[in-house]
Amino acid sequence: MLEKSLKFIFALCVLVIGIAALFFIYGEGLNYPIIRSDGEAYYAYLPAVFIYHDVTLRRTIAGPLNGVPPNGTVLWAGTTRYLSKTPYGEAFLMSPFFFIAWGLPMCFILG
Repeated sequence: MLEKSLKFIFALCVLVIGIAALFFIYGEGLNYPIIRSDGEAYYAYLPAVFIYHDVTLRRTIAGPLNGVPPNGTVLWAGTTRYLSKTPYGEAFLMSPFFFIAWGLPMCFILG
């Protein structure tokens, strides 16, 4: 019986600490930017191809990214082309969610 109550108290403490950590992280703004690190480079492919129709990333970097290439994307030496360290496979897997997030506002605005 004592073992069950200790397990319950432990689980309750973990739950309270977890909730307190969530309030602290989101309350202090420690979770921004939302898309960062490799995710930033993976995500850059989607608007570049489907919104800006630019597989070179030039228009995307010059436009909404304000001239700052995504993490892991550099100018290829001796050219004006960008080279991304990330393959597009992850972006392909993210694309259904991208299209849902991109299409939902259009349904409400146009509908």
